[in-house]
Amino acid sequence: MSGLVAGLAGAGGAADQAGSYYTDALNKLVNQYGSPAADTFSKEFISSLQPGFKQQQQGLIGQENALGIANSGAAKANLSSLYGNQSASEAQGVAPLYQEALGQYGSLLSQEPGAQNTAYANAIQNFYQALQQGAAFAGDAFGVPSAGPGSQPQGSFYSGPSNPDNPYADQNSKAA
Repeated sequence: MSGLVAGLAGAGGAADQAGSYYTDALNKLVNQYGSPAADTFSKEFISSLQPGFKQQQQGLIGQENALGIANSGAAKANLSSLYGNQSASEAQGVAPLYQEALGQYGSLLSQEPGAQNTAYANAIQNFYQALQQGAAFAGDAFGVPSAGPGSQPQGSFYSGPSNPDNPYADQNSKAA
């Protein structure tokens, strides 16, 4: 029965729609940080470091030339070390862009199942409310009193003073 109610309520579709909102947000986030924006900011950051890097490289090459070791293995090792340090500086500047994106991605991804469950449950609840409202409207249209506050459950023979014309009411209620 619950599968039928869920199907009639469109609960699966509601859960899928909630999931699609998150999937769309995740894709936008990946595209923003994973490709165009992160790449642009990374290139701009690295470009901003290049003048300082060139000065460091030229300074080191000048020192090695002055020492007469420009073509030696030691000079090549010094340049390799400098390039490694410069690459590390680039990575330190670029990494926070990707870390922020991954944090936001993880946050969105962790919220998706709860949102889908809530959408599923809300669809079923809305379906039940619609059924109750429909039953009340139909009952009112055919003269069957709807269950309001303080009324008895349907199927009982209520003999309260709110409906003195009830044929099942006791005589004391009709007199009131």
